[in-house]
Amino acid sequence: MFLQFKIKVKTAKQVHALEKNNRREYNKFLKKAYDAENKAFKQWDKSNFLKSAELFKESAEWFEKAMRKASSLDEKVLTTSNFFVELSNHYWVSGLKKYSDEENYEEAAELFKNAIINKKKALEADKEDLPLRKGVGGQKELKRREWRLFQQSTLRELYAYYFLSMGLKAEKEKKIKTALENFENAAASYNQQIKYLKSVRKSYYLVQLYLLKTHLKIAQCKRELNKLNDAVEDYKWIIAQIERMDKRYKSRAEAILALAYAELGECYKDMDRVEEAASCYWKFLNWAKKVKLDSDQALEVARCICIVTVISIKLGKNRDAEKAIKEFKAGKIFGKHIEKVQKEPWYKLASLIADYYNSKDEKILKDAKLVYEQMIDKKDRYITKFFDAQAAT
Repeated sequence: MFLQFKIKVKTAKQVHALEKNNRREYNKFLKKAYDAENKAFKQWDKSNFLKSAELFKESAEWFEKAMRKASSLDEKVLTTSNFFVELSNHYWVSGLKKYSDEENYEEAAELFKNAIINKKKALEADKEDLPLRKGVGGQKELKRREWRLFQQSTLRELYAYYFLSMGLKAEKEKKIKTALENFENAAASYNQQIKYLKSVRKSYYLVQLYLLKTHLKIAQCKRELNKLNDAVEDYKWIIAQIERMDKRYKSRAEAILALAYAELGECYKDMDRVEEAASCYWKFLNWAKKVKLDSDQALEVARCICIVTVISIKLGKNRDAEKAIKEFKAGKIFGKHIEKVQKEPWYKLASLIADYYNSKDEKILKDAKLVYEQMIDKKDRYITKFFDAQAAT
């Protein structure tokens, strides 16, 4: 009898020791999970997507270990939901690597889809102890509600990335209608995310920038589908949204504003509303003078200079015909930022056209036409019409 009693006491001690050890390990695993998560976000901020993905995966593994040591439903829900959140983040930043660095939109879409699936699992896991939480209230429950709203918000962002990836993939494949549908779905997702952020009084201006960029893609698709009136309204909407922004945030949207004006100019040019087109192009060029341009941007700026030059000639505006060319000449205050523009065939073509306009020298016109004919993949219908009109006179 006494032997049995001693065995029971010893077993109780063992149980207590086991619980104590589980508690110690639970706290240790939880700390390691949050430490890995913090490091992952720091790498994300630096756009080190692969390292960030590794750390989020590590964080998920620590949460999984903590889950096994959980001693209450509350702890189980916490660790399970966070496990799925970290897996979601792992797929998210892996998707960003494919999306931003590699422009592999098909693989990016698949990774964003996996991130969405795991985010949904996190939200489902968070509901497990909901019946016990109803009516409890307090600061803890308030934080849980805020956490849930934040996860719902980021779920919308993940949907936006998924649809953007699918849209860009379709765009590459020249499936413009499919691209348009996906870009519109992405915009709808960003709008829902903004609603979530407003509900918890969080800043949504960064999401608004993403939304505006997405609307640029929507308008571009409509222009390619020859829905010019619809595209014009979209570009005007983007411009109006930026113009009414707070000064602090408006400066961050300058590039989007300039691109909207450039694309609006393209629409007006295609509609033969050339005065309105020239006005829009000039707003784009005035921005382009202030920034460091990459090769693709320099090409577009040079093409824009050529179109403005030809429009000015058509409108009989002598000074404006050379203005854009002179604004981007070497020795100006903008210096090295414009060297790439001057090297583009479009810039040379604009200079020759302006020289021909002033001198009426047919040799200069022939030289200009030769330069244009060599630009095999870079023709513009408006410039082609200009040369056709000169040949007919």
